[in-house]
Amino acid sequence: MGNSWTKNEKEIQSGINGPATLKLASQKIVEFSGKIDEWQRWKNRTKCAFIGSGYESILLNPFEAAGQPSANAIVYSQLAVATSGGTAYHLVKAFEREQDGNAAWRNLLEWYDGDALKNETADTLRRKLESYRLSSSDGVLRYINNFITTYRELDEVP
Repeated sequence: MGNSWTKNEKEIQSGINGPATLKLASQKIVEFSGKIDEWQRWKNRTKCAFIGSGYESILLNPFEAAGQPSANAIVYSQLAVATSGGTAYHLVKAFEREQDGNAAWRNLLEWYDGDALKNETADTLRRKLESYRLSSSDGVLRYINNFITTYRELDEVP
């Protein structure tokens, strides 16, 4: 006896016009421009939205995604819409035919968290940290929030 964090295909399908889809819609997957310095924040926000809406197993587990094609297609659609206006769209669009949201997510992770870009991401975030200046117009709380948020994003770079 225990909690199950995954949903079977029938539960997900029943949620397509019900609670799971409503939760996902209310979580709103925000747009991603494809800019490296926005990746960590967008990735965390997107992951939280899918987790909070009951689609976490589809996003994070390729076996669950393969066993639940309807839910996997919803995840794909959300990622496609979020990236369609930016430079990361090609990474998601590669899985359009299969409507494979899990594979699209893993492709984004491989691209942005991979060796080639993670050094560039870290450098960009370091420059951003160095550029922060405390000014009377922005206030101390904004400065501290921006600094801590960027520092945490840098710490999360794999």
